[in-house]
Amino acid sequence: MFEDHKTNQRYIDYIQPLNQDIFTLIHTRMTSFDKFWYEKKILDYGCNNANLLKTSRNLINQENYVGIDVQQKPLSFAKSQFQNAEFIYFNGFHVAFNPLGEEKFPNNIKSNPDIIICHGLFTHCDMITILETLDYFKSIVKKPGHIIFSIWEDFHLPQYVGIFLKNKLKINVPKDIYMTEYNKSFYLINREYSIIDTNKLKFNRCNWIETFYKRNYLLENIPGIFIPDGSKSKHSIVILPI
Repeated sequence: MFEDHKTNQRYIDYIQPLNQDIFTLIHTRMTSFDKFWYEKKILDYGCNNANLLKTSRNLINQENYVGIDVQQKPLSFAKSQFQNAEFIYFNGFHVAFNPLGEEKFPNNIKSNPDIIICHGLFTHCDMITILETLDYFKSIVKKPGHIIFSIWEDFHLPQYVGIFLKNKLKINVPKDIYMTEYNKSFYLINREYSIIDTNKLKFNRCNWIETFYKRNYLLENIPGIFIPDGSKSKHSIVILPI
C-alpha cells in the first residue's frame, strides 16, 4: 500500500518556530497541580531548540533543565543560547524526525527528573509507541512527579487538513477525509493514505505519520491522565501524575 522510503527530508534538521509559547501552554494547565512546577528538575524530551526554556523567560532555571533530542542541528542552536542547561543527543528512531535512528530510548540521563515534558512528539506516534514511551518515562521520573505531553484529538483533524495541509502546504488530500468517522484512532500516512482504528503500522513503509485520537480512547488506554483546559493550543495538553 505504501511507497518505500529510506529517508525523510520533511523534518530533518527541523527548527521549531520560536513563536510557539510552549511554557504558557504548560503553565496554564499545571497551576491546578503545582503552581511552581517550573522550579523543579525538568526533562524536556524532544526539546528541539529548547523553546520551552526560552518561553519561560527565566522562570525555569537552566541548571534544572535537561533537553534531549534525536537531531543535532536544533540541539546545537539550543546549546548556543543556553550555556548553563544540559543537552543530550541520542540516535533514537522516530518515523518523522529521525527515520534512520537505531536506539530505543536514551540511557545516559544522569539524574531523575521531577517533571518530564514531551511536546509535539506523540502527534507523530501510534498508540503502541506512546505507551512504550510513557512506560520509559515512568521508569525514570522521580515520584511523586508529572509527565506532560501533547496530542491531537479528533476535533483537530479538519483544521489540520484544511488549513495546514491544503492551504499552507498545498497538499491535495482525499476529499472524504473530512467525513471520516472513527472510534479510536486515525492515522494519516505519508499525508496521502489513512488508517483507521488500528495500531498495526509498518513504520519502515512510511515516511510520515500524523495521529488523531478520540478522548475516550486516550482515557481508556492511559489510566490516570487529565486533559485540562488552558491557553488556546493546536494540541491537547495531557498531564499524567505519577
